[in-house]
Amino acid sequence: MRGEFAGACEYYEQAIAVVTEVGANEDVVSMRSRQAQLYGHTSARWHMTCSATLPRISTRLANTASRPSGRRPRRGEPLIAQVLVGVADLALRRDQPDREARLLGASAGVRGLPDRSHPDVARIERAARSRLGDTGFAEAALEGTQTSWSQLIEVTLAS
Repeated sequence: MRGEFAGACEYYEQAIAVVTEVGANEDVVSMRSRQAQLYGHTSARWHMTCSATLPRISTRLANTASRPSGRRPRRGEPLIAQVLVGVADLALRRDQPDREARLLGASAGVRGLPDRSHPDVARIERAARSRLGDTGFAEAALEGTQTSWSQLIEVTLAS
């Protein structure tokens, strides 16, 4: 039936369990991303689910290297960039503007350019700039492009 997002989330959870058993980690990551979107359509708060899932995603994708200039994006890189934005949102909620800026910088670095189509990026960037100033934001974002994205995620989730 249309509009039963909570039920769809449960079906995704069951499917993810099966896909995890067979070791198809790339598929699990994309399934979790879609599941997060479905949770967003429900009245349930899905941030707790995401924060429990992000360390697993980070661990599974830790071997993905930064993209050299001129190379086409790898299959998982856009998703990694979205995960970085999600963790930046978590940093925003924890009042960590320097981490917000670093994570947004890392996201832009993974994608190859900033994601101007994602409304959360603009919201998080505005919040970080208002607390760090333009220069402080630019410095932190640059630092984020030069730091391992998995390390940025780990530090943010550990705090």
